[in-house]
Amino acid sequence: MPERTQTAFPASGLLSNCLDRSEEPDCDSSDGSADIIPAAPTTHEAPSLKAEMKPVELTLAKETEFSAGLEPDDLMEPEEDMKLVTARERCAAVSSWLLTATEDRALGRKQWAEGGIALLSCGGVFSAIRIPGLMVWAVAGTDELTEVDVFLGRALDGGPVFMDLHSNLYYFLVPGSFSWRWNDRDFPGVECLGQDHFLGVPDIRLTVPRGRSYWCVPMNSPGELCNSGDAERFVGAAHRARQVEGARR
Repeated sequence: MPERTQTAFPASGLLSNCLDRSEEPDCDSSDGSADIIPAAPTTHEAPSLKAEMKPVELTLAKETEFSAGLEPDDLMEPEEDMKLVTARERCAAVSSWLLTATEDRALGRKQWAEGGIALLSCGGVFSAIRIPGLMVWAVAGTDELTEVDVFLGRALDGGPVFMDLHSNLYYFLVPGSFSWRWNDRDFPGVECLGQDHFLGVPDIRLTVPRGRSYWCVPMNSPGELCNSGDAERFVGAAHRARQVEGARR
C-alpha cells in the first residue's frame, strides 16, 4: 500500500528544532529471538471573468431534506449497536491481517485469547522499530502515557504503535521491506526488527495502558503502517531530545 503522507509534529520549541518538516480475535509464548515474550488531461477553456455574476442562495441540507418530505427523526445518528458492529468488524479485519504474520493462525488467536499477546514474525507483512521509552518521553516532553499516546498519534500520522509496559519499549510497525540504515552506536537502544525476528504483538482490542502491553496508537485498518520517513525522523528527534535532556542534568 502507498505510504502515509507526512504530518508535522505539534508545534513546540523542542520539536521545531528536532524536526525539519514534517477477523475477530478469538498469549504468552517464548522464543529466544522474540521481543515481548510472556506486523493526458483534457484542457478546458476558462470561463470569462466578465460573465454575469448571480448571487447563490445557500440552503441548509436539513431544510432541503425536510422539504423533500423527510422528518427530523429520519436524520438521527446511527444506533449505538450499529457503531459497535462496525468497530468489531474493523477489529476482526485488522486482527486477521496481523495473523498473516504467523503460520499457525489458530495458535495466534489462542494466544491473544489466553494471554493478550501473539507471537508473530517480522520482515514479512510488517517490520518494527523498537525505541526506548526514555527517548520517546524526551521528545514528547512527558512520561504521562495517555499524553504520550496522543503525541505519537499526531507525530506518526496515526501509524500503529504499541508499548511493552514491562520493559518500557515502544514498537513502531513499519513496512516489511523497511531497512534500518544505522546501528546501535548511532542510536543506542534503537533496533529494527525484520527477518529472523519474532515479536509479541498485543490483541488489537488492548488500547489502555495496563497489563503487559497495549496499543498506544491502534491500527485503523488492515495493512496501515507507519510511514518509514516519519518513523526515521521521529527516532532522530527523540535521540537529540534525549541528548539535550541528559546535558541538562
